Amino acid sequence: MKFYICKPVEEEELFEAMDKICAEIAEERNERQQLMNLKHQVADFEKSKKEIQLFRLLTGEMRAEEAKTVLVEYMIPTDAVSFFVALWECNGRDFLSREYFEELKKEAAMRLREYTCVEIVRISGIRAAVVIAEYDMLQEEQLAGKLSILKEYMEEKYDIPVSIGIGNAKDSYKEIADSYENAAIALNNKVIQGIGSIICYSQMTKGACSRVTMTEEEITELERALNEGNDAACKRIVRKMFQKIRQQEGLTLFDLQMQSMNLILAGMRTMPFMQFQLNEYVGRNILSLESISRFHTIEQLENWMTNIMTGIMEIRQSQDANKRQDAIRQIKDYIKAHYTKEISLNELAGKFFLNPYYLSQMFKKKTGMTYQSYVTSLRVERAKQLFREKDYKVYEVCEMVGYSDTAYFSKVFEKAEGCKPSEYRRMIRGEI
Repeated sequence: MKFYICKPVEEEELFEAMDKICAEIAEERNERQQLMNLKHQVADFEKSKKEIQLFRLLTGEMRAEEAKTVLVEYMIPTDAVSFFVALWECNGRDFLSREYFEELKKEAAMRLREYTCVEIVRISGIRAAVVIAEYDMLQEEQLAGKLSILKEYMEEKYDIPVSIGIGNAKDSYKEIADSYENAAIALNNKVIQGIGSIICYSQMTKGACSRVTMTEEEITELERALNEGNDAACKRIVRKMFQKIRQQEGLTLFDLQMQSMNLILAGMRTMPFMQFQLNEYVGRNILSLESISRFHTIEQLENWMTNIMTGIMEIRQSQDANKRQDAIRQIKDYIKAHYTKEISLNELAGKFFLNPYYLSQMFKKKTGMTYQSYVTSLRVERAKQLFREKDYKVYEVCEMVGYSDTAYFSKVFEKAEGCKPSEYRRMIRGEI
């Protein structure tokens, strides 16, 4: 450039030189940006690799030798005296930004700096594990106090409630996965203790609470409400059961699971299990701790349980409708096979275990005619068929279709066809 500035040149030649230099500068900047991006990608890859390896360690997917290698690689002391895992969960969001977790790592490193080693491992979109290694004996309560301060800071800055589960202290790196499992169980207990709780696993295992069970009278009341399709009664029974659950002291997630199972099993006691399992209200993991722990409060679980009862009630009603349809079909088939005999409505109802009045109403609703009208129509149609097939006498056909009185048969036939049997007989023979 100095060469062109210091000597006379054509304007066009100068512009070409400047364009060339600008292109070289742009290319150099592009190369530097690509290199910087590559470095970021490598750093991200290293972070992802670290999180994946530590996640496998926490979930027990590594053997002891591999776990030790990973811990050494990331400078987590394997000869520490105490190992702790706490689970950090942000409630009310499905996914959190990278910025949030970076801030969490920064603040945790500062506020928990008295510990020998602190690692934050992202577990999911809303969960992170806080892994601590220390050369002194640690207490859960002491750690809970430190995490509480960190929790308050993050909640105030991001306005997102946080729940924390703290696992038991372990004296070997080989038991880190056990501490993680303890922390997960403790965190799941937020359903009972509420969103924003800090729950220590050791406190959950202290003391035992008495079991709340449904009495036989309550189960019978629930079944009656379900059978009758009484939605209000079902809700009242569920609400009553959860009121009893809330009054328990020392309630654990397992206890809550058992009470939920009692309610559901009471509701489905007379239902085929496979059909119940396929219902859209329930899903496949209805009785698992994982299914229950996805709720944040007992109120949410109570509402879900109410919906379950509604689902059971809908299945029962659907089954009853199908049963009624099947029963009518079977009754019609039975009548077709036995209409030549005298069968009263009471006898027919008894044979199919139905109330006579209920059978009469249901039969008319499903077929559009009364039971007796249906029998009469079958007998008259059969009588016409017999007259067409052979030169039977009227009294012979009368007996063959189930009547014992020829005069009565004639009256019924005339009402249905508009002519007497004898007239119908002569008409099909061409005598009229």
